[in-house]
Amino acid sequence: MLSSDNSEQITIGSNRIDYTVNATSDIKFSIDDTKKFNKKIKNAFEIIFDRFNKKASRIALNTESLIINLSKEEIEDFTSKYTNPLTIYQKDLEEWNTHLMVKVEKEIEQQEILNVITNIAKVVYEQHNANDKVLADGFVVSLDINTIAENSSQRFSSENIENFTEIACKLWNEIITEME
Repeated sequence: MLSSDNSEQITIGSNRIDYTVNATSDIKFSIDDTKKFNKKIKNAFEIIFDRFNKKASRIALNTESLIINLSKEEIEDFTSKYTNPLTIYQKDLEEWNTHLMVKVEKEIEQQEILNVITNIAKVVYEQHNANDKVLADGFVVSLDINTIAENSSQRFSSENIENFTEIACKLWNEIITEME
């Protein structure tokens, strides 16, 4: 299910339900944003879980944001911070991506192990200025925070969603803040 402005999506798989947020301007989640997301997500999941009397074994929050309007120096600094390329790649990389993953333990209703996955990629995107299309360099930062597949018990209900989303948004903000 995709929102009318394409900024949010719910994907229901056989063993996982993902809520995806594509930030349109600011890449951090304010406390107010988190409360709004929590309410939307909880309402959506109440329909899924309560109406059909179901629970999920895995839940996830995915985000994707653009970091744009950087100077050439800022792009080089950002690139050098997140890559350590071979000599041939040390200047003016056209493309690159980095995939990072760690497991963290958090209290949702019980202790849960979460996968925290961050993908950072240098991209060229189209920027629309008045009547012109301009190509510009930027970065896509994608985050996937999800409960581990190894625990397949059907344990998540609509009541767990707010806590999970709050934890996921805090992790997202920690990652983005450190990247600044």
